[in-house]
Amino acid sequence: MSLPTRIYLAVVAIALALWLGFTVGTDRAAPLYASDPGYFLAHSGELTETLVGRVALADAGRAGDGERADRDVPEGSLVVRVRATDLEGRVAVERTAPVEPSGRFEVAGLPLGTAEVAVLLGGRAELVEVAGVVVDDSLWRLDPRLDPIDLAGLVAPFGVEVRAPAGLAPVAGHLAWRPAAATLDGDRQPFDGLARVEDGRARFLSTTDRIDVVPLIPGVRREIDPSVQDGDVLRVGLGAIVDLAVDGPRPDPEAWRVLAHFEPTTAAAADLGGLLGTAAGTVPRHSTGKLDGEGRARIPLLSGGPHVLRWFVSREGARIGATLRLDDPGGAFDVSAGGGMQAVRRAFPMDEFLAQLSANQ
Repeated sequence: MSLPTRIYLAVVAIALALWLGFTVGTDRAAPLYASDPGYFLAHSGELTETLVGRVALADAGRAGDGERADRDVPEGSLVVRVRATDLEGRVAVERTAPVEPSGRFEVAGLPLGTAEVAVLLGGRAELVEVAGVVVDDSLWRLDPRLDPIDLAGLVAPFGVEVRAPAGLAPVAGHLAWRPAAATLDGDRQPFDGLARVEDGRARFLSTTDRIDVVPLIPGVRREIDPSVQDGDVLRVGLGAIVDLAVDGPRPDPEAWRVLAHFEPTTAAAADLGGLLGTAAGTVPRHSTGKLDGEGRARIPLLSGGPHVLRWFVSREGARIGATLRLDDPGGAFDVSAGGGMQAVRRAFPMDEFLAQLSANQ
């Protein structure tokens, strides 16, 4: 090996050793923007700072001439994500926190240093990001860009009423939405926005003032309602409802609480996944009802299609204790997607119940 070659290799080796030493000294193993609890625990002594700020939604309908009025943030609609790095660039974490109805947010467990602050719609779609925010130990020293983060023109507040057919219990579930007539790469965009419906009302934020919506509400027909606007009333149709009756012996209703649990099969669940895209995993698909003294239960389902039945049995009035889980021996059965009441008769698995009860004593 020639002398120039040996000198070149020696220089490379020294440079590599110096680089490795610097990297180890700056916590090379620390992941960029770590979010796992183990990392937070290992660096708890350095993650002592808190960042606060405020998000503002302009409400033109409540503002006077030349004035601005802010609208409350619908609960659960906005999330703040903070990616913070310490002054040495050694510790980097990602933390999230919900935005309160007042618009205020507070993100704890950050290192002293700088951060990127982003506001996310539904925890997924990034609306705005503020870079170079200083994180220090003075809660009152707010970056003016965070007080407030103005979302005017970026989101549209919605308040929608959902009216169900007569006889259906107060409406609760979700509305799935997408921008009106939206397409994605030539195909219809999935309904990947979700809003919680409680007592027949949904308050949420969208990225546009006109949306297509689909109700995901047990007992309500799943139909697309196009071009919905803030303040609209959705009149939904009757969906799948099971009228369950138990034949034969069953646990004493005075002593036992029996729940019938209906869950769609894989094929039925896949249909919902195609509709919602990435949001499909956040919607509960099962429906549960309690048997009355006559061994009956009326249970609204999220959708039709093949379902399986399971039973959950616990002692009536007990706060703690074992809950017995029993598979229904009748196998899967099909529920009409056309809507309306469907009678289902099942024999309760009494032998399996007594066997499990004996094994637990």
